[in-house]
Parts: sequence; structure tokens; C-alpha cells
Amino acid sequence: METSVIVLSVVVGLFGVGSAVLGFIAEGTKLERNDIGVSKTECVYPGNPAFALGLVAALLLLAAQITVSAAGRCCGCCKPRGAAFSASRRNIGVVFAVLSW
Repeated sequence: METSVIVLSVVVGLFGVGSAVLGFIAEGTKLERNDIGVSKTECVYPGNPAFALGLVAALLLLAAQITVSAAGRCCGCCKPRGAAFSASRRNIGVVFAVLSW
């Protein structure tokens, strides 16, 4: 395997693992029923990092998706005709790209 393929795989894998870890942490820090205070006429919600953690996790997944799409050159559709993949490999690549989004 080429070094660039290994580096790309490691980077995208780290993005995915980081996103999963942040998602689990966000789930653990979400508000419980007892955390919400009730004053006379309104509910009082304390500050919580769950939304920010979830947003960063989603951004990491988006970065991984864009990185893989750019590195793969749109499933080989952007390659010159002489270097193109076979039709079946291209079709499989397009199906997996659509499913990944």
C-alpha cells in the first residue's frame, strides 16, 4: 500500500473515532430531569456542553467525508478516461459514496 493511502486512512479513522468519542461524551452530559430548575413562572436550564460536543462531532464527520470524497476524486468519476476504473468498480464506488452521505 502507498504511504499516502495509509496516512489518509489513519486521518479519516481518527476523525471517525474522535467523532464517536465526542458523541458518547455529549450523551453522557445531556440534561436529566432533576437538572432543570423551575422558578415561579419559567424553567431554568443550566449550561450544558452536550450541544457543542455534538456539533463538533458532526463537523468531524463532515471533515472526514469531504476528505475521503476529495481524495477519491468522486469515486473515480473525475479520472481521465485512460486511468478510469472498470464500470462495475465505479458503480460500486458510487453506491458506497451515496450510502455514506
